[in-house]
Amino acid sequence: MIKKQLLTILLLCPLVVRAEALDPLVMQLHWVTQTQFAGYYVALDRGLYEKHGLDVTILSSGPNLTPSKNLQSGRVDVIIDWLPNALVRREQGAPIVQIAQIFDHSGYVLACRKDHGVEKLEDLDGKRIGSWFVGDEENIMALLREVGINADIYQQNFDVTGLVRGETDCISTMRYNEYLQVLNEGMREEEITAFDFDRLGYATLEDGLYVLESSLEDPQIRDRLVRFIAATIEGWEYTIEHPKEALEIVLDHDPIGSLDEHHQWRMLEQVLQLLHADRGQIGHLRPEAYQQTIKLLLDSRQLLYSPVNAVNDQLWKEARQLIR
Repeated sequence: MIKKQLLTILLLCPLVVRAEALDPLVMQLHWVTQTQFAGYYVALDRGLYEKHGLDVTILSSGPNLTPSKNLQSGRVDVIIDWLPNALVRREQGAPIVQIAQIFDHSGYVLACRKDHGVEKLEDLDGKRIGSWFVGDEENIMALLREVGINADIYQQNFDVTGLVRGETDCISTMRYNEYLQVLNEGMREEEITAFDFDRLGYATLEDGLYVLESSLEDPQIRDRLVRFIAATIEGWEYTIEHPKEALEIVLDHDPIGSLDEHHQWRMLEQVLQLLHADRGQIGHLRPEAYQQTIKLLLDSRQLLYSPVNAVNDQLWKEARQLIR
């Protein structure tokens, strides 16, 4: 009789499952969805953010969107940005702080036409150089200042046709994206002088994670950011181990299905070379690379003062303790 009454109670009462609520966090990419950001999409798709108690939303960007403005307005919690861009904005009054440096190397390449007389750095004097003006202009001006030459820097389109058609001397490219597009459009490598800023020693850092100073002052938000860094690192580690799966995950997140699978695969191969070779150091900002970026910006007068408290690496250190 008691067993029947208990069974009746169980059938009539709704089953209550107490699931721990996930903490929301919104991040915005530096550009559109592509394998440049594979680690974040892998962390999302594989449930790594959820494992760390986060409900993460990833927003893409584009030519007319400024993630730093969305960060300052409170629309997003974390953005991906280039270090020169973030430092210049900080000096201008934006309270932006770096909490992790995902790319350990620069992918920035200035692609120039040899038939326009550009074969060495000094040949850039007086030439027309395209820039997206999304932070890359700081790289170009720092280089020109360092070499002691002048050039006409103009705002290029977000394609490579100007160089391919011979309408300009040089354009900004990322070696994992636009440089590959130049080759796809029919130019041969022997027709191009490629100034790889990383190999030349003029590189500044790209693709770091940035937040507002106020986020670090709030213990709850700070804790979310530590967990976000940990899950993101795990996402990149998984991407290294399973690149083909990572490619498919990014393609699945393409909002309009316009990504070319072959190009995205070649991009991913290049992007993985930009991560720190020591997996235990992914996300860590090397002091020497940071100081090189600052020196170039100061020497080119893109920065007037050496930045103070622009980086907080304590969150990265705490995030490493969460990774098993």
